[in-house]
Amino acid sequence: MKKVFPILLVIIMAFALLTACGQSEAAPAFEGEIAYVSYYTSIPYWNDGLRGLEAAAKVLGVNFDRSRNFYGPLDGNGQEQARIIDELVAKGVKGLVISPVDNDAIAGSCKRAMDAGIPVVMVISGITDKSAYFAELGGSNYNVGVTGGEYIANLIGGSGKIGVLTIPSVPVHQERTAGYLETLGKYPGIEIAEPLVDTNAGPDEALARTIALIQANPDLKALIGTDSVGGAAAARAVKETGKVGEIVIVGMDRDADLLGYIDEGVVTATVASKSFTTKWMAMHYVYWILNDYMKDVDDWKTANVDPVPRVTDTGNMLITQENIGMFLE
Repeated sequence: MKKVFPILLVIIMAFALLTACGQSEAAPAFEGEIAYVSYYTSIPYWNDGLRGLEAAAKVLGVNFDRSRNFYGPLDGNGQEQARIIDELVAKGVKGLVISPVDNDAIAGSCKRAMDAGIPVVMVISGITDKSAYFAELGGSNYNVGVTGGEYIANLIGGSGKIGVLTIPSVPVHQERTAGYLETLGKYPGIEIAEPLVDTNAGPDEALARTIALIQANPDLKALIGTDSVGGAAAARAVKETGKVGEIVIVGMDRDADLLGYIDEGVVTATVASKSFTTKWMAMHYVYWILNDYMKDVDDWKTANVDPVPRVTDTGNMLITQENIGMFLE
């Protein structure tokens, strides 16, 4: 009997552990839509983030699919993004994940969503009105410029002329550009070519403007892209002008064509945001808020305490010719 009792105890404990594990893996049933609203639905940059949202939704039992729950303007128009958010609020969605394009344009729409009990979580960046959303997730956009700036400065030996491709009207790219300019400004031998190239998130437009910049600056040593379109446009421009090997390129993010240019040796590296991780966590934040899972106090609304972290830095990563194979897979 003394020998049997410990064995029975072990069996009971193992059964309890397995039961508990099974319960923790099974998320409560969820009804309703959690929508994602970006600002340029026409570019492939969003693919990794959408994979993250879909993967998290599968774990949580949320019915999310990019073909049904992914919204946004085609051209980065803030007023159009605001209109889409208002329509989703009127439709009665349960939660919103938003990549904001314009602080002023969408603040009112986000505030109306929050007032209607629809949690709003920002990804990539936040907006000025902090009452219009619960949390923001993403890698520091300024640090994108710091990381890329130090990397490219070392590549060219701290001296030479650099061209910058960006989208000056979008806060995210303003922050990245500021990080680059301030980091590169520490090197007396580095000069920034003027003007900065506005890609306008258009591949053809970005290509034509980058070729013009190269032709106007025959001594250009490097090109930087603060958006996924810019890095690929820089690669095509360097190829078309016969400058492969003469102009080094550091892009942004991990679109398939940009990764291909790194593998080919045309682009040296890209600073990539952890898009999958950021959106995966954002889906969880919205779900946790809706289910009241995270709370420092029982009534966090009356206490005016955010139930989730206000800012979550998901970081950035450098993709180079040394680790490109892992990302191509």
